[in-house]
Amino acid sequence: MTRSETLIPHPVSAKAEKRKRIAIAFAARFFLLIVVGLAWLGAAFHDPRFYYALAAWDLLALIAWCIDLATLPSAKQISLARRWTDAAALSVPGTITLVLENSGRIPVYAKIVDNVPACLRSEAPELDVKCAAHSEASVEYKIVPRQRGDVELGGTYVRYQGPLRIAERWALAHTEQKICVYPNLEEARQHSVYLIRSRQIEMEKRHSRIRGSGSEFESLREYRKGDEVRDVCWTASARRGKLVTRVYQIERSQTIWLVVDAGRLMRARVAGLSKLDLAVNAALSLSEVALGTGDRVGLLAYGRSIQKRMLPHRGSAHLRQLIQQLAYVRNEGLEGDHL
Repeated sequence: MTRSETLIPHPVSAKAEKRKRIAIAFAARFFLLIVVGLAWLGAAFHDPRFYYALAAWDLLALIAWCIDLATLPSAKQISLARRWTDAAALSVPGTITLVLENSGRIPVYAKIVDNVPACLRSEAPELDVKCAAHSEASVEYKIVPRQRGDVELGGTYVRYQGPLRIAERWALAHTEQKICVYPNLEEARQHSVYLIRSRQIEMEKRHSRIRGSGSEFESLREYRKGDEVRDVCWTASARRGKLVTRVYQIERSQTIWLVVDAGRLMRARVAGLSKLDLAVNAALSLSEVALGTGDRVGLLAYGRSIQKRMLPHRGSAHLRQLIQQLAYVRNEGLEGDHL
């Protein structure tokens, strides 16, 4: 499982419930039938008996509406699920999939409105979907997160009609959930590619090759006087016809502290992002490269007081914790206390 997969929000699903006490309505096709019935009104000016025909037409339209409503699946027969394809990351377009499950006996034509906050999408998505009986259908929409940290999504509203499209039911599925928007993971991944080469050059300066010591194998070379017998590679010596010694190296790793200022001066915006957002993205890039080369990385984020503090450590689990902590670093209204 990759790092991004572990950060993907969990899917959430729920059965629909009646949205209001009166959760039924006349669909647009019902009003179209009423308008068509007004054709009897012109004839009624010449013969009042056509008023009875108009009333009969309206009654038939109402009966058709009742029949259509009775055959529509109840709210409990409709389920909705919200699924995420990617981790929510700052300024990175993402995709949310809504899945409608119809347990009724007839197909439904639904309009789904997902209650998404403005920090993920400027307007709530309104999506049309057709779902066959005893089946499920899915539809997708895009989001672009504009702030880090916790974000709460509300429930999912659905209005659905049957094949006649005369009656309509309204329902609500309680798919509320809280997700975390992380720093820009894609940007950190791209920047780390450029940092790796310069990091490798620096690592070469920090490697200490100690003859006959260490635990990490580096290379083979000809035997020299003073080499320990235990370091002789007998298989390579047999192939070459002369003694060959294994050379080991010891890597002297460093402890790196990422210090992030979250004070007032970091609220200024550059290219749509605050300076703090850019600093957090840079910190993530540096931590990914440093941890990838075996260094120990710690975090200190502060404003007027310390917001986040993590002791230096190694490993992919520590990187995931760093990502989560960086997501919650917030701008403060006062200048940071650097002392």
